[in-house]
Amino acid sequence: MKKRLGKLVGLLAVSLVLALPQLGILGAAADETGSWDVTNGSAAGTVLTAAGTDNDLSAVYSETLNLNDGISIQYDIKSFTLNEDVQGDADEMDNQMITFSFLSSENNGISLVVRPYRLQWGAKLNQRMMVAVYYTENGVTMNAPMWYFDTYLEVFDDTHTLSVQHSYGSFYVEGDGRIAPPYRPACDWDLSKTTLTVTMHSCKDAASVDIKSIAAEKTKIAEGEWLDMGPSEHIYQPDGSITYKNIDEQFTADVGSGNLWLHSHIGSVRGYDVTEKITLKVHYNLNGAGVWWGMYFANQAMLPLDQEKTSIDYTDNSQACKGIQFQNVTPFKAQTYYYKQEGETPTEEEAKQLKQYYPNGVSVAYGGEEMLNTIEIEIGETATKISFNGTLLWDDFRMTRDDFSAANGGDGKVYFIFEFIETPATPTRGIDMTIKGINVPEITSSTTLTRAKADTSDLVLDVDDPGNGALRLYDADRNEMDSSLYSYANGKFSIKAAAFADLAVNEDTPYNFFVGNDGGLDGFSVRIMNEVVALEPAVITPASYTLAQAGSATEDLVLSVDFKTGSFVSLVGGGLTRSQYTVTEPADGSTVGSIKLSKDFLNNLKDGTVTIRLTTQDLSGAQEVTEFTITVGDTSSSGGETPAGGGCRSALFASAGGAAAAILAAGAWLLRRKK
Repeated sequence: MKKRLGKLVGLLAVSLVLALPQLGILGAAADETGSWDVTNGSAAGTVLTAAGTDNDLSAVYSETLNLNDGISIQYDIKSFTLNEDVQGDADEMDNQMITFSFLSSENNGISLVVRPYRLQWGAKLNQRMMVAVYYTENGVTMNAPMWYFDTYLEVFDDTHTLSVQHSYGSFYVEGDGRIAPPYRPACDWDLSKTTLTVTMHSCKDAASVDIKSIAAEKTKIAEGEWLDMGPSEHIYQPDGSITYKNIDEQFTADVGSGNLWLHSHIGSVRGYDVTEKITLKVHYNLNGAGVWWGMYFANQAMLPLDQEKTSIDYTDNSQACKGIQFQNVTPFKAQTYYYKQEGETPTEEEAKQLKQYYPNGVSVAYGGEEMLNTIEIEIGETATKISFNGTLLWDDFRMTRDDFSAANGGDGKVYFIFEFIETPATPTRGIDMTIKGINVPEITSSTTLTRAKADTSDLVLDVDDPGNGALRLYDADRNEMDSSLYSYANGKFSIKAAAFADLAVNEDTPYNFFVGNDGGLDGFSVRIMNEVVALEPAVITPASYTLAQAGSATEDLVLSVDFKTGSFVSLVGGGLTRSQYTVTEPADGSTVGSIKLSKDFLNNLKDGTVTIRLTTQDLSGAQEVTEFTITVGDTSSSGGETPAGGGCRSALFASAGGAAAAILAAGAWLLRRKK
């Protein structure tokens, strides 16, 4: 893989500029029903065979195929000569190949060239397949592939898939779940009527391929606003974000001992106006130190990839990509990275400037919105300002609005790309990326709500609208709901009772909904109950406790707690740690439980008065705080902490604030509230 290795900087310049989509099938494949006209071979049903050495086969499919609406082919390779250990380089492989060529009457089209080969990594010999993508314009086919990739499936043991999809104004070509970037000059082609020709050449063995199905199949290439290299697992989080899980899995399964850098990419399909402030909310889980990631600003959704292939004309493609490398080691540092076809690089001074950034949830699986990182970008006329979680990294980042102008191949918008790299030393590390979105709405009131089944009033949310398209309401499956059910004005998102009319009473499980705009979703949940009971403060008995002398406790202190209509959230104060107390929740329909404070905690208290605060929470997310005081020794002159308003006090927390995990009395329900 000579052209895809080399120096790390070279890798960045050619591969950090790619976002490749994950296919999601929308329609079922149909059996192949057309017939084949075969030259120098035979067709037994759908099995195309060219027998003997150096025997070429050409098979033309009888049905016209519409690439504009999407097409998918499934095939098995029955027998074929494998290219021998040529390091997976499309330019070094000989002419042992299977070619699927789609050509219109205007002599425009797309060809996918499949080259099975053997690849030696140490003592392990792997079967591999290379898929190279060529475009034919006015009858002239590219001399070198526009793009090529390995498919990572076994040649003879797996069923392979080829697909061409037309989406976002471009043609996307897929082979076994790997996607090539679009060729922009082809965007305006009409490929609604193409002829499929399959050719094969095998030097030693009989070439035999079973075309199992050819189907008109429209698939989606994006999840939300993002494309990923795939195929990765997508987890749809209740807060509106999407987790792309194990996005490196297909590239690390059997690397062996090869000296190979492993890449994964995710990129936005929608551009964002460079004259407006842009806010991204993301979380990355690289599962350990030693792996870095990058965020790049491109002036097109897809970029040219390999500048070594100089025979390809990239003039209609994007010409600029600038970005940041984030080092995933402590202390966390970030530095600039620039890419341009002419070879622009950071200045020597810039390369030395490592900026300290402070990430949330490093190397930890996504667990909620508190783990998101907020990245703010303001692209100016002379420079760009970039902040990470409120910390200013640059106010002089060398990127301007002109980089995204038509003169530089752009459309006045910035497209974001994320890149991850890991090495053969960590082949099974696993990389996850969670994306909340760009300029998404934010629900600033409670996102955990309860509602009586008979309630006919509107449900009203406080929503901060960043102005990225109209606000919309979505159901649990992220389907947009009828616009007559909701409205937005003056920061209030009102939802009519009819939106919840068909929901059954379920006190155990809430229903998920989302408020979204063009950049992403923000989630909230509604629990439907027969009746909603207001939260009452807990009552602790006794309301206070006195320890005559510091260090004199001989046993644990057990307090009776009537949780009323709430459930336990937290217990803090006096340096109390989780190992120093035990909470017993109510059982058997009772509201009374207990809290036990260890004698070790009591004996560590100094003379004076400390206040312990018990927080409880109801199903709507509202919280109450009940205070309990402990007095140690003579406090008349100690200056110790004194309680405000007596031994037992309750304060209602506004339901719009705070974040807590509540262990509910009826079970282990986890409730999360937004800040």
